[in-house]
Amino acid sequence: MRSIAKNSMFNILNWIVPIIIMMVTVPIYTKYLGSSDYGNLILMNTIISFLSLLNFGTGDSIIKYISEEKNAKGMSKLINTSFILNMISSIITVSILLIFSNSILTNFIKSTNYYYRILLIILLLTILVNFITGNFACIFKGNNNYKIPSIINIAIYVGTNIFSIILLLLGYKLLAIIIVNFIGSIIDFFVYIYFTKKIYRSYHFKIEFDYESFNKIFKYSLYSFLNSILAVIIFNSDKLFIAYYFNSKEVTYYTIPANLSQKIQQFVGASLASLFPVISQISKAYEKEELFKLLHNVNKFVCIFCLFICIPAITYSYRFLYYWIGSENATNGYIVFSILCIAYSLLAFSAIPYYFFNGIGLPKYNTYFSLLSGILNLTLNVILIPKYKILGAAIATLISSFYVIIFYAKLCKVIKYNIKIINFKLVRYLFLILIYFVFCFVNRLYINGFISLTIICVMDILVYLCILNILNIFDINKLEIVMKFRRHINELFSF
Repeated sequence: MRSIAKNSMFNILNWIVPIIIMMVTVPIYTKYLGSSDYGNLILMNTIISFLSLLNFGTGDSIIKYISEEKNAKGMSKLINTSFILNMISSIITVSILLIFSNSILTNFIKSTNYYYRILLIILLLTILVNFITGNFACIFKGNNNYKIPSIINIAIYVGTNIFSIILLLLGYKLLAIIIVNFIGSIIDFFVYIYFTKKIYRSYHFKIEFDYESFNKIFKYSLYSFLNSILAVIIFNSDKLFIAYYFNSKEVTYYTIPANLSQKIQQFVGASLASLFPVISQISKAYEKEELFKLLHNVNKFVCIFCLFICIPAITYSYRFLYYWIGSENATNGYIVFSILCIAYSLLAFSAIPYYFFNGIGLPKYNTYFSLLSGILNLTLNVILIPKYKILGAAIATLISSFYVIIFYAKLCKVIKYNIKIINFKLVRYLFLILIYFVFCFVNRLYINGFISLTIICVMDILVYLCILNILNIFDINKLEIVMKFRRHINELFSF
């Protein structure tokens, strides 16, 4: 359990730092690039997300089988085979981008200018490097070491953003940012090689294709690959639809609140990602009680966190966006932000069955339910976006997020977990929602600047913890920081 907590801490750190960077850099990007070019940057990153799927989902299979494989030779065969598969997928990616480059520029960027063609080529090179680098990150995660990947990711992310901002302030534009990201991906690649050779010396990297390893990877990765496709469709197709029907400005108005609200789900995913190899080990040892205990604790954590973030985000949505990115983006995006906060709070619960199904070796269920959500999301996007613009995209995401209820129920049925245990404290959580919402709604009246908003958010944290304690949902005295504080007080007054 200590390793879970440690790995979760690094994953959470990997989530917190990008949020801080995002809060600082987005106003600068929108100011110096303008809404149109910032929208084009978002679209370029969306294209990367779609094309990155062509690694065929080998990452999850490497993590799973390395966590179970104790033989260094067997691990080497898995990694080397996966490396060859990624090289093949990168060639496919190059071909696809070259064939459809003109269509991409015409339909989404709305320009076939030579400048944007150069941007696409640099993006292509970035994708190729990222494909190869991804293998090395999975080696660490499969060995239950999330520290190294988290530190490397944070360092590269912070470094590329700092250099991008400096170049913007010096008068450079979108091309400079894309080049900086490409250079960052190359540095990322060499850093991973260095740490992999230093820490895992028993692995032997060479051009090797092992059919047994290929069968294992393919069998598991097929579902993971399909699930990744559907996940990207759910999280990115809305931006492409908005760009296709309207323009890059509308993409900016939608994406800024969408990216921020997605952090709710990403935080939960980052917190639970380290459970994957652990669940795999528990499942292999047939320790069902340990699995149930883990699921119970995870349920409570996700529920407490999502309510804590979602309620103030909804009640303070306009004021927060106004003080952060200005009146234009706030006016166009605050309703979208409120709707998406609810949607991604619901989708955050999908991380629970996702990692449990992967861990117990049933990734096909992730694919089935993602397919259900993906089809629903795409259909609603086609219907709602042309008529209601970015509001239609937000509503489509909200409606499709309700698949999580069925998804979670299926997990409980498969592992024979008594779902009535969840219902036991439902009334307490309803009281929690009511009291916390009223408190935030009243506080909203006293916000007249960024400082007052910050002070009120700190008050919300304290009040929320008190409500949790009063309703006996969570014992505040069990928090490590509270225990340390009490020890210090006792030592201070003991004579």
